[in-house]
Amino acid sequence: MSNSNTKKIRINLSAFTRVEYTEVLEVPANITPSELNQLTAQRYNNVDGGAFTDDPDYWEEGARDWSFLECDETDAIEASGTVTRNENGGFVVTFVPSSKESSMAYKHFNHDDDVRSYIESELLAALRDDLERMEGHEEQHYTDEDRETMRNKISDIESYFDKSVD
Repeated sequence: MSNSNTKKIRINLSAFTRVEYTEVLEVPANITPSELNQLTAQRYNNVDGGAFTDDPDYWEEGARDWSFLECDETDAIEASGTVTRNENGGFVVTFVPSSKESSMAYKHFNHDDDVRSYIESELLAALRDDLERMEGHEEQHYTDEDRETMRNKISDIESYFDKSVD
């Protein structure tokens, strides 16, 4: 899409996340708050950083900026998407596969979306068949909880695939 009617820009987004470490310790019943503060500081200094794990619930917006590509970068850097305006003037971003991704040759399917659609339909069909058996002629082998778990799995997978096409 790079032509005289378009320009390439670089957008940089950052976010702050955190890592955390949790442990449960038995301490003397008569330990004081001051001693607990000392113990906590000691543990912080003694726990290896590799023991910390990502906290997926903590997210804070960082910097947002953009810049035009330099003249010598314009042809060398492939755009990951194109931006157009909708009828209301809002931006529509359409991501395009990179040349590396588009060079992936499937033997049967034409595009990633075809693969995704096939996986979705086959997986959901199999799970719905399982649920039908669980509610039908094999009902005596399953509990109500088993059937509810299967319904929830189907619902979650439907939601996952609905979101992945947005």
